[in-house]
Amino acid sequence: MHSGYEECRADSVAIYLFNYEEPFDIFFAGKSKQERDDIYYAGWLDMIMSAIKGLHFFDAEQKQWQQAHINASWVILAVVREHAPDVVKLEFSEKDGSPYFTVHVDRSKLRTEAHKAMSDFLSKLHILKSLGDFEAAKVFFEHYSEVDAEMLKIRDIVKARRLPRRLELQPNLFKKDGKVEYKDYEPSFEGIIQSYCERFEGEFQKDVYDEWVKDAEKYRYV
Repeated sequence: MHSGYEECRADSVAIYLFNYEEPFDIFFAGKSKQERDDIYYAGWLDMIMSAIKGLHFFDAEQKQWQQAHINASWVILAVVREHAPDVVKLEFSEKDGSPYFTVHVDRSKLRTEAHKAMSDFLSKLHILKSLGDFEAAKVFFEHYSEVDAEMLKIRDIVKARRLPRRLELQPNLFKKDGKVEYKDYEPSFEGIIQSYCERFEGEFQKDVYDEWVKDAEKYRYV
């Protein structure tokens, strides 16, 4: 439980602090009030959507989270859903003939109801950690880690509509005759492998490159 608990404490501190102006004065000096509010809203959306999209990391049979960061964001979402139920609402529907859902976030209540819920939660989370009261902390944290029947339906939709993991294609810079040249690559598995091989020229052999290209499709979902 420790990893998820500590990640949740860290994220909860961030959620709590960015309700105030001081962090924005440090990291976003010069931004207007509207821009700061947009950043605040985006921060909340990122936390909420990380929890929902991360439902595929929840083992429904074992009733366990398999990723600490996702467990943390899920607990935060669960706290808001329980103590500020008007902030985040889910609407089920259909899209392309399959189950679908929409997440509605009431932006006007984030600084009031959602912040109050997180403030009370963080206080208790931190006190239990400081006291070393494991039994009480376990009951408290596991309560918010639970996934109810409604969210299990959301989990099924998330898993059914999950996209393949994104692959990153990086270009390279080469220095030739005193000039820097930019080289891009074809957006394919072969292009990704070629980019790596040329970035570390001399460390890869031709047979290794050919073998990687041959097996590239196999690793698409890794």
